[in-house]
Amino acid sequence: MLLANATIKGMTNGSHELADYGESLQWNKVAKLLLLSTLSAVGTIGNIFAISAVMLENQLKKRGKDKGLNSTVCYFVKGNVFIVNLAIADFVVSAFAIPASSINILAGNRNNMTICPFQWLAAFLCCHVSVLSLAFIACENYCRVCRPVIHKRLFTKNVIVALVAFTWIVSTVCISLQFALDLGPDYCRMKFRGNVPYHATVGILLFAFPALVAFICYIKAIVEARDESKLERNGAPSSPQQQDMIKSATNLINFEKDYALLKTNLLVFTIFLLFWLPLGVAIALGAGGRVITRLLYDNLSWLALTNSCVNSIIYGLSNKPFRSAYNNLFHYCCCKTSVSFNSRRPRADPSLRPHSDVRVHVFSGYGNMAVPPSAKMDSGKTSRMTNTKSKASKSKDMYEL
Repeated sequence: MLLANATIKGMTNGSHELADYGESLQWNKVAKLLLLSTLSAVGTIGNIFAISAVMLENQLKKRGKDKGLNSTVCYFVKGNVFIVNLAIADFVVSAFAIPASSINILAGNRNNMTICPFQWLAAFLCCHVSVLSLAFIACENYCRVCRPVIHKRLFTKNVIVALVAFTWIVSTVCISLQFALDLGPDYCRMKFRGNVPYHATVGILLFAFPALVAFICYIKAIVEARDESKLERNGAPSSPQQQDMIKSATNLINFEKDYALLKTNLLVFTIFLLFWLPLGVAIALGAGGRVITRLLYDNLSWLALTNSCVNSIIYGLSNKPFRSAYNNLFHYCCCKTSVSFNSRRPRADPSLRPHSDVRVHVFSGYGNMAVPPSAKMDSGKTSRMTNTKSKASKSKDMYEL
């Protein structure tokens, strides 16, 4: 009897524990669903804002006048198209790859073999596009800041369009071959062994080499810019390349803003490596025979995907033109207010000025005084009469005030 009571009591406690465990799993699903939905919404809106900022903000779209070509033609910063390309790749991840996991959670199947391959296909495609775009951003920023003459000759419109197309075509071909020919690794089943020579070649050419090029370009740009600033303070003669840099800063582009954007791009590149490199190392270790736990793999995977949701935030926090564009876009989209993306203060319309306005100056000779139309004389009168009437009109205006 006692044994039966103990058995019934144990079964009751076990059922309660199973119920509590099931309830905790449900709450975990709800928490994951809310987190993924928030990441997707923030990342998608942020990437749309980043794309719109480069297209609409004058400080990111153009830099004054290009006096070397035509005094009436604006100097367009075409190199910022690579930032748009990076934002488009991030948009694909935040708008399609991350919501795919939300569908799996709602369906109760974490590794659905229909959705999971699509998720990783989009994720690694955009990873390769992002690292190539970051390499081109670094090269373009270095030439823009330190070699403006080379920048004008090298980064033409056709070249930039070709490089953007190159990032997508090469990445699409490599990832499509990997999934179509089943070259591995299988990210959904955590089978990391595959065609090692193929993946080593792709990893070196489409990840390691572009990252190394970007790192070298940023280091050279920062070192040369700091050396030039030291020479400027000490009054030492500059090299031809440094004189070229000074000429660019004063005549063609705003050097300080371009240098600030370069540092922002360096920060974005560094965070990209911090988010994606751990997953790459884990996959490489798994291909080498090391055991990678599911928990570690899932956490590193989500760390990598989250990078596409934070790049636009980094641009807004660390770069003033992006922050100004975000502010204008927010007021336009949410507050329905009319905003201007021109960084300069608009001039007042001359037709709106009153015809009889009077400007008063404390000291004589500081500026010109506007004379009302009633004080203008006919053209047939002598200059002496005109001067006399003009002086009388000015003194009258001063007296009336």
